[in-house]
Amino acid sequence: MAEAQQHMGPFYNYIFYELLPEISQALRRNPRDLNLLVDGITLYHIFIEGAMALAGQTRMLQLYRDLNIFPGFQKGFLDVTRDESRHVLFGVKFLYDMVQSDNQYAYRIIDFLNPLLPGLYDFGRPRAEYIPGMLKQGQDLDWTPKFYASSLRRKLRAIGIHADIPDPKPTPIPPEFEAVLSRN
Repeated sequence: MAEAQQHMGPFYNYIFYELLPEISQALRRNPRDLNLLVDGITLYHIFIEGAMALAGQTRMLQLYRDLNIFPGFQKGFLDVTRDESRHVLFGVKFLYDMVQSDNQYAYRIIDFLNPLLPGLYDFGRPRAEYIPGMLKQGQDLDWTPKFYASSLRRKLRAIGIHADIPDPKPTPIPPEFEAVLSRN
């Protein structure tokens, strides 16, 4: 586990090895604390499954479809993705009910998500060594951060929250890769 953590980056490690366990432990100590429950559902079902995981699953399925490879894997992984979407829908329904019962939960959800967005967007950006190849292939460097924002907007609307999720800033292109752009 420690070796895997070294490769995941600080934001991933914060979400999965600090924030998620912190909320889980607090809920174990205070199982009737609805604020903690809302935080936990927001983090796990909306943020992790509904944005982070869904982006990765969608991207992988899209790539394999485009390359016309691994048809058996595609079918199985599509089934997994559909199952994950049911978990996300549970979270959306739970949070919708909470917001309907007391609008203060809408503010809590937004206040929980907003500080995580810059880290999420940065986490979704390609590593520098992948940028030249992506540019040569005409890929959108910001596909994943844009997916995160779009996914979270849809979830918030379904929950009944009319707040905006800011767009991610464009991925800065290092000067040494600008030449790749001018050749395309």
